[in-house]
Amino acid sequence: MEKSIIQLVDELPNDNITVKVLKALDFMAPGQWSNLTEFDKSRNQI
Repeated sequence: MEKSIIQLVDELPNDNITVKVLKALDFMAPGQWSNLTEFDKSRNQI
C-alpha cells in the first residue's frame, strides 16, 4: 500500500543537512523559508 501525501509530509525530516543548508541560506539572504513538516501547518501557509 502506498502512503498518502499527508503521511509523506508528516514524515519529512526536521533536522538534516538539507534543512541546515536552507536555514543558512535563509539567514544570509533573508526570505520566507520555513521548514514545514506537518501537513496541518503547511495547509495554513498556502
